[in-house]
This record gives sequence, C-alpha cells and structure tokens, in this order.
Amino acid sequence: MFFLKDSKNKFSRVSGIASTYIHLKDVPHELTLKQALLYFEKTARHWAKEQFDSDLSIDVLVEEGSLVGRIVLGGVTIYGLIAGYGSFRSGIDHIVSDGRAFSSHVIYQFEQDYNIPGDAVVKTERRLGVPGKIQRFFKHLDQLNSIDLSHNERESEIEKLHEEFLKIIELLSDDRDRTIFQQAAQQNKQEVIEDFDDQNPSISVDWPIDPFPLPEDVNIPRIIGPKDEDA
Repeated sequence: MFFLKDSKNKFSRVSGIASTYIHLKDVPHELTLKQALLYFEKTARHWAKEQFDSDLSIDVLVEEGSLVGRIVLGGVTIYGLIAGYGSFRSGIDHIVSDGRAFSSHVIYQFEQDYNIPGDAVVKTERRLGVPGKIQRFFKHLDQLNSIDLSHNERESEIEKLHEEFLKIIELLSDDRDRTIFQQAAQQNKQEVIEDFDDQNPSISVDWPIDPFPLPEDVNIPRIIGPKDEDA
C-alpha cells in the first residue's frame, strides 16, 4: 500500500472537494504501484491547477493486489472557490460540476495512457465530497415547497434537514465555510416559506425548531462521514 500523504482519514468518501476511485482487476505488467501513484498525483495536480488556478492538496492512495486508486482534492476552502460566483448555491453547483469533470478526466486519461481494456476495470466512481452533500441539502430544502406533504410530514422533513445541516457543519473544516453555509441555509429557508405561502395561501408553514443555527462551539470534533457515494 502506498500513500502520497500520511493520513488515511483523507480517503473518506465525503472528504475533500472531490475524489476519484478506480479499481482494476488486471494491472498492466509495466505499471508498478509507485508509478500508478505518481501518475495519479501528476494528472490530478495538472488538472486542478488548470481548473482552479490554485495549488490544491492532492492525496493519493494506491493499494496492492488488483490496483485500487483513490485520489482526493482538498486543501482549499469552499469560501475561496465560490468567491467569483453570484451566490453560494450557484458556486456549489459549479464546484460539483468541476468535481465530476475532474473524476472523468483522471479516469479517462489513465485508461487511455495505459491502454486499459474495459473488461479490466472492476469499478470507477466519481465522488463529490462535501460540496455534493451541500448540493443535496439544498435540493432537499427546496422539496419542502411540495403541496403533497402533510403538516406532520413537513415537520419530519424539517427535522431531517436539521440533522443534515449539522453533519455538514461538522465536515467543514474552515469557520468561514461554516458561516456562509449557515447564512445560505437560513436565506433559502425564508425563500421556501415565501414561495410556499404564495402558492398555498391557505396553508401555513411552521418550522418546529430553529433549523439551521451555527453551533456556538467552533471547535466541535470533525467526523468522518458515513460511507455513502456522492456520484
């Protein structure tokens, strides 16, 4: 097993801005684990520099046996990446789109450069990390506009959103990221209420809790999130 960095925690499915996974059952004879590691690092770093004009941290893990490669982009704040976009949500959408493009590029280049046949590939995945979770949070929040939800169902969905919010806050390592995410969530919550009121004037939207408070303790322990795929 080879690491480019020394912390295996970086290879959680939800870590970083984006990550890529590729698993081969048949490894080319001329390709050593060290060569694969250096190839993934070089390809990822070149792509990140071109796309973000920034030196992101690149973490690579290559495992023995049938080759398994994991590449994680990180080392930057969401706050910094979305600065050029009109809103937090549009910035998140662009980061997610870039994450998909990154994974597709790395996988495609690797298969082309080493002439990897399709039947040699066991599995590839494009993982969207924290930005993917944030994007799904807002999509979930938007769904509260649905008239099909009963009052109890709406309260249950709001409780779930509260839990999602806190999990994302724990995954964000920079306080600026946590603050702008909280502000965007509160703003979008108000827009959901107003949109629902406009469409359904006879039905009131009650939020049973203050759903998106920023925890007072800014040093709460970070967690390695559940191993769900963000593809």
